[in-house]
Amino acid sequence: MGESTANILVIDDEVGMREGCRRVLAPKGFQVKTAEHGVEGLRKLREGQFDLVLLDIMMPGMSGLELLERIREHDPNIVCVMITGFATVDLAAQAMKQGARDFLPKPFTSDELLEVVRRGLDERQRLLALQQQREREEESFELERVLQDAAKLDAIESRFMLVIVHQLRNPAGVLKNYLQLMRAGYVDADDWDEYLEKLEQRAGQLLGMLDDLLELAHLKEIPNPSNLKPVDAADILETVVLNFQPVADAKGLDLIVQIQAWPTILAQPGHLQSLWK
Repeated sequence: MGESTANILVIDDEVGMREGCRRVLAPKGFQVKTAEHGVEGLRKLREGQFDLVLLDIMMPGMSGLELLERIREHDPNIVCVMITGFATVDLAAQAMKQGARDFLPKPFTSDELLEVVRRGLDERQRLLALQQQREREEESFELERVLQDAAKLDAIESRFMLVIVHQLRNPAGVLKNYLQLMRAGYVDADDWDEYLEKLEQRAGQLLGMLDDLLELAHLKEIPNPSNLKPVDAADILETVVLNFQPVADAKGLDLIVQIQAWPTILAQPGHLQSLWK
């Protein structure tokens, strides 16, 4: 940050102090604004961008310490230098605790003012560099997390595809074997109906798997709002239970369902039914 680009705000109720600071700093290339009390100072802070604030610690109305806290809330990286004619250890400790970076006791010379301002701007540079470093580290961490999540998803997808391929190869392989046996004459004509029935069963199994894959692909798509409609979740669940009832009866199981105050939601009925399957 060059001096010509540094913006400084002087907040002091003494006009001589404000104008004295301006006369020293402006010829050195600093952009200087002034305010005679805390309210005006806060307004100018919100209207512009400042790197350093020279702040009188003793002002009528809003005190310098109170204003210091408000400035820190507005921008914690603004360097605040306290101007005071009543420098004490307790006052210094309190101001430093609230975020003051330096002190300038009255009366001070032009060289002392320039020294404390330049020291404060160096601190401002350090604070901004730390902030940029933290932001880069956060971005790097977030990118690393996204890459790790993507790698996990890729691994899951790869394992999923291996399972699907294995499951699809089984009925497809059976179909191929049966057809080869029949074409080679190893199946008597009287047994063709039995083999054709097995072929049909395997073909149905294969088609069912493919239908599930297509449905999964559709579920992953972002739904079109125009395709959504009010759905009674209880009705969908009752349909699913009804479909499972024969399976439960065949296994000697009692299928009991209790539904209480299920809401109506915007959804696609087929998707909800698939989720409960």
